[in-house]
Amino acid sequence: MLVALALIIGLVATGCGKGSTSGTSSGAGSDKPVKGGTLHRAFSYGGDPGSLDPAFVSRIGQSTVSMELFDTLVMFDPVQKKIMPGLAEKWEASPDSKEFVFHLRKGAKFHNGREVEAKDVKYTLERLIDPETGSPSVGRWKDIAGAEDMIAKKAKEVKGIQTPDKYTVKISLDRSNPIFLISLSSTSAGIVPKEAVDKYGKDFGHNPVGSGPFIFESWKIDDRIIIKANDSYWGGRPYVDKVEYRVLPEASTREAEFLAGNLDYIVLSDAQYRQYSADPKWKNNLLEVAELFTREIGFNVTKAPFDKKEVRQAVNYAIDKNAIIKNVLGGKAFPATGVLPPSIAGYNPELKGYEYNVAKAKELLAKAGYPNGFEAEILCTDNKSWGLPAVEATMQYLSAVGIKLKPMLMDGNAMTDKLRRGDFTSYMYSVGSETHPLAYVYYRFHSKNATGNFMKYSNPAVDKLLDEAMATSSFDEQVKKVQEAEKIIVEDAPWFFFNYNKAVVMYQPWLKGLKQTPNDMDLQEMKDVWLTKTKK
Repeated sequence: MLVALALIIGLVATGCGKGSTSGTSSGAGSDKPVKGGTLHRAFSYGGDPGSLDPAFVSRIGQSTVSMELFDTLVMFDPVQKKIMPGLAEKWEASPDSKEFVFHLRKGAKFHNGREVEAKDVKYTLERLIDPETGSPSVGRWKDIAGAEDMIAKKAKEVKGIQTPDKYTVKISLDRSNPIFLISLSSTSAGIVPKEAVDKYGKDFGHNPVGSGPFIFESWKIDDRIIIKANDSYWGGRPYVDKVEYRVLPEASTREAEFLAGNLDYIVLSDAQYRQYSADPKWKNNLLEVAELFTREIGFNVTKAPFDKKEVRQAVNYAIDKNAIIKNVLGGKAFPATGVLPPSIAGYNPELKGYEYNVAKAKELLAKAGYPNGFEAEILCTDNKSWGLPAVEATMQYLSAVGIKLKPMLMDGNAMTDKLRRGDFTSYMYSVGSETHPLAYVYYRFHSKNATGNFMKYSNPAVDKLLDEAMATSSFDEQVKKVQEAEKIIVEDAPWFFFNYNKAVVMYQPWLKGLKQTPNDMDLQEMKDVWLTKTKK
């Protein structure tokens, strides 16, 4: 039996977490949206995005563009905290969350002019599952009936994805999955037309064709990407005519361009936050939120010396995270006690985490057989908050207990590739953006999720609790199981639990409609923003 699903999930805790400002958008109030103009923004995390193909989107920089070009079956509104219709205008789900029927809206069209049909949903999901594609999101779809057969190359299609008619898609799962709708709302699940993928082949990521509110216009590698408003968008034409994304890897360059009026908003670094939060000219043009991201040092638990729990625990005790947050990050973060950040439902305020205790760290190292410490490589990017500067800040504490880290600086793409291959000993990173606490923990720590569980972490007790959480439709029961699993994870310490990010954007007075988006402040929906006539 299927029941109509009008799903409002308590995924994000009431409010936006500690330190967040009130309100959900810049320029809220009596301002009426104005049509026209080009919005100028920058990639805030690293360089050129590399690919806009949803099947290969794994980084925020890619998502900021891809989310505007492609629609998903359902959408998650991080501010209203609920699942919303997308290409599916309505849907039903079985009580055990194993069977879903989606009814597509009629008249939604791809940018090539063809109507979106049920066959496109089937093609998109099977493309994500097909091992020939090599999508990093394949782990999200393994619960679909028949997915494992395609992954094992035993079948050419997935039996659990059916299209009874042109506008209906039926998806059957092998097991209950209460976060399946969240997966369907992810950028990686953007619906693509087969004929465009066939036409461009591997270059589809540089010639994206979707059905979203914006249409791809141009791309100059390592310089800028321009998208234009989709006049025929089923959800209504965006307010702005175009959005230009500029590749400006240096935060100082983005700042200079913003102050010159050439960018309409920027994500602030720690040092910039200290400066502009006290600047009378700009302090009222800041929008901040506790993001759904956790910064960590991840350990490959299959390689010495981090294959020993005592060593991983010692690292957690050896580093004074509060001092680093205050002195290096300028207070623009919250100390982490576990996996889940304070802005998500399921955050456990009772979880105390690790204190700064040098004596305890030395004791654990000796117990593990490393009384004099050890040397180890750590992969990192040049990100100011969770890259090399943060690694260097931890090194002074670790050296006090004999641990000498050797930073290996890499760009984000290369580092992610090495992490997926398991070609590392440790790394510094920032992960998250999942809006459901079960998804947040499941994708990172269940032993079956090789694409998200970089650490190769495996604990049968954790797997069992997460599987039990997956098997219930009760959100309260899911949270209970997740919190129990989190306690075990913290004890096992596959991470050094560093901090949760406080994200801040600074915007021009002529920009309206930005929102406090806890999944990432840079994931702003460009169709909802507008430029007033007073723009420079």
